[in-house]
Amino acid sequence: MKYRPEIDGLRALAVLPVILSHAGFQAVSGGFVGVDVFFVISGYLITSIILAEKAANTFSLTNFYERRARRILPALFVVMVFCLPLAWWLLLPADLKNFSKSVIAVSTFTSNFLFWRWSGYFDTASQLKPLLHTWTLAVEEQFYLLFPLFLLLLWRVGKSRIFIVLTVAALLSFGLGQYFSVSRPFFAFYLLPTRGWELLLGVLLALWQNSVGDNRTVSATTLSALSFVGLFAVLGSIFLFTKDVITPSFFTLIPTLGTALIIFGANQGNIVGKLLSAKILVLIGLLSYSAYLWHQPLLAFARHRYGDLSDTVLIAIVLVTFLLSFLSWKFIETPVRNQKKFSREFIFKGTGICSAIFICIGLAGLLTNGFSQRFSIDDKEIAELDVFEQSRYTDKVFLQHEHKNFEDNGKRKILLIGDSYARDIANVVFESNLKNNLQLSTHHIAVLCGNLSQGFDLKKLIPKELLPGCVRDGWYEVAGIQRQLVEADEIWLASKWQPWVAQKLPESVEHLKSKYNKKIVVFGTKDFGVVNAKNLLGSAYLERITLSNAVSKETEQVNLLMQASLPSGVFINLLGIFCNPKNECRLFDEQGKLVSYDGTHLTAAGARLLGSKLQRYPDLLKK
Repeated sequence: MKYRPEIDGLRALAVLPVILSHAGFQAVSGGFVGVDVFFVISGYLITSIILAEKAANTFSLTNFYERRARRILPALFVVMVFCLPLAWWLLLPADLKNFSKSVIAVSTFTSNFLFWRWSGYFDTASQLKPLLHTWTLAVEEQFYLLFPLFLLLLWRVGKSRIFIVLTVAALLSFGLGQYFSVSRPFFAFYLLPTRGWELLLGVLLALWQNSVGDNRTVSATTLSALSFVGLFAVLGSIFLFTKDVITPSFFTLIPTLGTALIIFGANQGNIVGKLLSAKILVLIGLLSYSAYLWHQPLLAFARHRYGDLSDTVLIAIVLVTFLLSFLSWKFIETPVRNQKKFSREFIFKGTGICSAIFICIGLAGLLTNGFSQRFSIDDKEIAELDVFEQSRYTDKVFLQHEHKNFEDNGKRKILLIGDSYARDIANVVFESNLKNNLQLSTHHIAVLCGNLSQGFDLKKLIPKELLPGCVRDGWYEVAGIQRQLVEADEIWLASKWQPWVAQKLPESVEHLKSKYNKKIVVFGTKDFGVVNAKNLLGSAYLERITLSNAVSKETEQVNLLMQASLPSGVFINLLGIFCNPKNECRLFDEQGKLVSYDGTHLTAAGARLLGSKLQRYPDLLKK
């Protein structure tokens, strides 16, 4: 295949926005589309190489996988080696345990499955995951593993049918991506079945060009125009898309089709081709793979160490990224591709041994719970705090009782409605004596959907992108809770109350009372401030039980509004339970156990503490 410098320039156009976007520069708010650009380029180049070798009768699967191993694994392994000591130094056991899982996943090219499984409301910030970006490598490697085999099979069936079959596959993948981007967005984002169409778009372009003899049937003017349209589509996506744009979806067609138009139309005879062939862009394109590998670990570990980073520090990290990527490209990527220096046997054995070593290191991190023996007995419980596992604890009881039918067992029937704060209340019931007197049925209403009953046109108050999910949950009208609303003895409401919801809540409570003739209990909002486990390490027991954080002004104001507007028999002031009169909320219980793992949601110790305190409300304990 003839070298095309403009494609390296296009790689630069893809990697720069990705890095700047991950660094947090809002000017490239759509920088994430650089990944989509990479997928199209990858599909195009891989197919072009296969077709050229098939034409020369030199293609073999062994050669293909050898090239992929030389291209991807050595530089990746060097970055992983770099990450290991930093992870040991900067990560607490829970984070180090998760990092160990990611090391195993990267070594087995399944990291996209791992990060998909971790995704959700309580997910650790993506900015803090050193190997998060490797999900794209996993998608590509899974594609590289399957695509050549599939292509060879189709070749035997008939070359003329290859384009049709792959077009159908691309359309199916695109349809899956569009469908799941709404119903299961993380599945759509991370996995090959919903991302494969982007790679197949590049594949189809290469197949079509090969069948018509490149671009000989298209005029130079048309090629130039198409390349301009493609360039504007890609740049427009980078600068105009925001994080609210769902991807993959119909929106993703803009940067991916734009990429295909650039590949098809740009050449050394037109402006776009010459622009993308500029030496600086070609150099960045050559460094793009290494730059992509290095940027996320550098940013993640810096944030673990220093927290929020200034623009000056972020720019410095970007510059260091390209310095390391140049060294990686010159001394690792380039030499390893030389078959005279490194034989096929060396590459296969070496990468196999390295993969096995990394898997063993990852297993060691898992089996030792993130090497938690590094910490004292007093610090170990805090150090081992795993936000992901804690979030599963938060969810479990609430989800087990969602829309559950009540039983005639003598226990009071409680319908608990709300968001993740309501999930905390479910845990409070089951961590305390309240479970002996109460039975629960639960219903979820997301925080931004507004936990309000009939009488309000909520659709006008909710962000447009959240509306489908809110309508699906159904507020108080969904069929799943109609029976429970009628049969319940009490209706409990708990949410991270937004100011606009708190203002309308008294009217909503009155409506529920009049319609269902039930006792209503409203749990106020809560706030423990920033809970930074690293800052709590080393504190003695007597110090811990005195530690507190100030409540945020917004939480304080919302709580005061609810306290003033709701009857005392209805409103339960959680800030009054956890906090002193100055609204400073305790972080530990009397046994020195942390009550909140993220500043808002309760640990099991926090749920037990609240359960014991709620015994001052005798109505909650009546049978």
